[in-house]
Amino acid sequence: MTSRTPITRLPTFRVPLAVLLGAIACWFVFSWTQPAGPGLDPDAVQYVSAAKSFATHGTFQVPDDSWDSPDSVDPLTHFPPGLSTVLAAPVALGADPLQAARVVNGVAALVAIGMVFLFASWAEGRVAGTVAAIAVGVTPAVAYVFLDVLSEPLFFALMLVTLACMVWRPRSPLWAGLGAAAAAMVRYAGVSVIAAVGVWSLLLPGTLRERVRRAMVALVPGAIALGAWMVRTRLETNGGGIREFKVYGQIVPTLDEGVRTLVGWSAPLVGGLWRIAPAIVAACAVLVLARDAMRRWSVRERLSGTWSRADRSGPPGPPGPRAAFAVAATLVLAACYVAVVVMARLFADPGIPLDERLLSPLMLLAIVAIVITLSNGWRVWRRTARIVAAVLLVCWAGASAWVTAQEGAYAVDTGNDYADESWFGSPLIAWVRDHAAGRELYTNYPTALYFHADRWARLMPKAPTPDTARAFADVVAQTHGLIVAFNRSSRFAASATALMQLVPPPIHVVVRTHDGAIYELPR
Repeated sequence: MTSRTPITRLPTFRVPLAVLLGAIACWFVFSWTQPAGPGLDPDAVQYVSAAKSFATHGTFQVPDDSWDSPDSVDPLTHFPPGLSTVLAAPVALGADPLQAARVVNGVAALVAIGMVFLFASWAEGRVAGTVAAIAVGVTPAVAYVFLDVLSEPLFFALMLVTLACMVWRPRSPLWAGLGAAAAAMVRYAGVSVIAAVGVWSLLLPGTLRERVRRAMVALVPGAIALGAWMVRTRLETNGGGIREFKVYGQIVPTLDEGVRTLVGWSAPLVGGLWRIAPAIVAACAVLVLARDAMRRWSVRERLSGTWSRADRSGPPGPPGPRAAFAVAATLVLAACYVAVVVMARLFADPGIPLDERLLSPLMLLAIVAIVITLSNGWRVWRRTARIVAAVLLVCWAGASAWVTAQEGAYAVDTGNDYADESWFGSPLIAWVRDHAAGRELYTNYPTALYFHADRWARLMPKAPTPDTARAFADVVAQTHGLIVAFNRSSRFAASATALMQLVPPPIHVVVRTHDGAIYELPR
């Protein structure tokens, strides 16, 4: 009897390569968020203040910036507590919350890019994994959120871990369910991840009873986490909720914004109407790629056929079935994300924009699916098709990398949002730091005062009427407050000029600088 010679598998070095690519992404995040970074979005006030509150008092409290509210703080409700909870640990140990957020973003970049590589390389090999990781890393909408104190970086990492669990451990839906629950506690849009693990569990083959059981196991962690947070919110707001649910409608302008965002993503470096031509080329290329994949794959057959040949731990090994399985899971997650965002815009929050920040998770998932599909077709395509695909991918990646590099340079040299040098060098803010101790503050830019003067301030009325101006003046006088009026306007805040023209005299100008003025009203 002849003995079989054992086959020694050559090492693939996938994990070290994943760590290397993730470490490069982490290095870029740290390099681009050094002072004047990280960027300070208005949302960062709630993330940072809730982290400080939780580290100090064990409760999630944020500033109440309503000028006519008797309370100075409110319970955190507008955002879930995930990012604030993560930040609270280093803050409790004495770390600066902005530097803690910088570390969280760096680690999230390492995990996200590493998971993209591992996921794509599992489906199509190391080259596909490397291309997917680079394509995700150079996407401006994805890279930009890593430069600010935002919840998206942590959300990306948890979403990709959940996607990997959906594909690698389909018979153990609890793992995907736990990842989805964590994602939902970082961003409310993570409800889409919970929905995706439930839908995916139902789509996988098995008897109806098995499918329902898997779906229930996958959904339980998310239901418990969100349910507990909703109960806490109702208790701390005396019966209030996270959002006011009703039909808001007027979604056409929002969808139009979404289309323009996707057009900009497909055609970086091109502005105005000139974006239409490359966007059409990109859309046609994606349609041709999808048609080719549908001809080569049958997702339903792959889900059923490959499962039957798989071992109990998950799908099988051949590249083709793996690619179809991975792309199917990715598209389920992307579809659930779109559905949840649109439903939230219709029934939960009319102010939800379909901008680059909100659509960045969809872009990330789309890139992963496109690269895996492209790699799978590469081996059977003719030379002409390969050249066209390579030229399109290289041109898009090169343009995206250029835009991303410019964003990174701007973040370092000037600072994003409220980390901009015009804010931290403001003489108006410097006066508040030095002379406004113990005074109630009212301003059109409370975020600037929170981060650069370490003061909570109330927001001035944005669309004042004569009656509102008189009521506002009474409140300022009664509290012996100061009106810190910056002479600028943005989509976040209106200019203070209109309000100050309506405030009844007398008005005392305390100090005037090139960027605004500070007023007080007699009691």
